[in-house]
Amino acid sequence: SIPFAAMASNVAALFGLPLLLTSAHNLTVAQVGYVLLPGALLTAALGVVAGRLVDLIGAGIPVRVGVAMMLLAMLGLSSYAGSGVWLISIFMAILGAGFALVNTPLAAVVSLVVRTQVLALALSINSMLFFAGGSFGIALLTAIVITRSGDSVSALNPLHSGQGVG
Repeated sequence: SIPFAAMASNVAALFGLPLLLTSAHNLTVAQVGYVLLPGALLTAALGVVAGRLVDLIGAGIPVRVGVAMMLLAMLGLSSYAGSGVWLISIFMAILGAGFALVNTPLAAVVSLVVRTQVLALALSINSMLFFAGGSFGIALLTAIVITRSGDSVSALNPLHSGQGVG
């Protein structure tokens, strides 16, 4: 489901990138925060815009655009993880913007299409999918990192061959 996949990719990036940035790029904790800041700002700012878009045009287009942006960002992060931190920050900004275009419209749609009698249950299920997806994303990332043990010389993404390939 879309909430599950959106949160899995978003949370995995939010937990995995600080590890990459501190180990492969030798950034301090504050510098990692600056790299992740544009994504956080766009997530917050575009959440409001996404809600207004749902009111104007419905949720279909914002969710599709958001999913496409998230896929682009994840491919970019996977392909250019060893590149400069500015590029990583741009991909995180795209990921944050895409997440806002997915998260807010999905919650709004649930509240619009579900009867009032079961609205709390429907919103709870939507939230559960988000949290379960986040947990799955972290578990998958952790499993990949542990099995690759840092000494791997081949990338999982065939488009990536730079720094931090393992």
